[in-house]
Amino acid sequence: MAAVPGNLPPPAILDFVQRFNTLQTHRDLGNQLMKEMLLYSEHIESTLREENSQLAKELEDAQLDLEDARRSRREMQQKLNIATARAASLNRNPYIMILIDGDGLLFNETLISQGLEGGKQAANALRNSVLQNCGELADEIEVIAKVCANMSGLAKAMRRDGSLANPDDLRDFTLGFTQGKASFDFIDVGHGKERADSKIKECMRWHLRNHNCKQILLGISHDAGYAPFLDEVVGQDDRNRITIIEGYPTVRELAATGIQIMNFNALFRTDKLVDRLVPVSSPAPPSTWAGVTSIAPPPSSSTSPVIKNGTPSTTLAINKKTTHRKHNHHSK
Repeated sequence: MAAVPGNLPPPAILDFVQRFNTLQTHRDLGNQLMKEMLLYSEHIESTLREENSQLAKELEDAQLDLEDARRSRREMQQKLNIATARAASLNRNPYIMILIDGDGLLFNETLISQGLEGGKQAANALRNSVLQNCGELADEIEVIAKVCANMSGLAKAMRRDGSLANPDDLRDFTLGFTQGKASFDFIDVGHGKERADSKIKECMRWHLRNHNCKQILLGISHDAGYAPFLDEVVGQDDRNRITIIEGYPTVRELAATGIQIMNFNALFRTDKLVDRLVPVSSPAPPSTWAGVTSIAPPPSSSTSPVIKNGTPSTTLAINKKTTHRKHNHHSK
């Protein structure tokens, strides 16, 4: 047995065993630590690999979404360009449509008696009067007018009223009105009940659907028969696009519709035609054929204007009314 340095007593065998066990325990702990570190590293690597795969998929989806968004934006831009171009084309030719029932809303006899020249003056005066209410749009907007009447019936009614000496004056007046402006027409609808009414109603329906039509002026103030039609056709959104032209005082049924009214009594008669040839001893029942009535209305204090070159001797009074008058006159 080797000598123990320092004269120490020889260690007991159990002490070696204990020390070996301690060393083995530390070694096992080190191995366990290494094993756990390897497992942890593997777990971290697996987790990072999954997250990386998920991020790669999300990136791919984001790129697809971005491409789809770009494509959608391009499509929306194209649609916007088309809509903008269409809107520009819709507003390219704005116009105002004037529809007049010539059987009841009659031009002043002073104009009619001037024949061809009177018709041209009436067309100019009507157009200028409307444009005065257009403000800044006056130079951009077109005025289109259409007067519908039974010419033969109207001529007879005016002769019986005493306001037309020569039927040729009325015919020449209508020609002058049509020739006065390229967009103005005086149309003879011929004999037949409600022919002028039907044409005006259908024209109004068509122009009301046209976006370029900014305003429709209706010369129908004398005829209560238009009231149900207006209530049916004119919606709340279109109400500000409709105006009633007043020469003859607006009947209460039309006033009740709430549609705005503009007064044109410097151009149109304020009374209906009267059948002055009816014998006093045998009065005929009231008639409204071609705008004539056998019941004389109250005398009017208004006088017909003298129009030269489309400009009246006094400025045409065209006032939008906020309140509507009620009348007891018979409709056409």
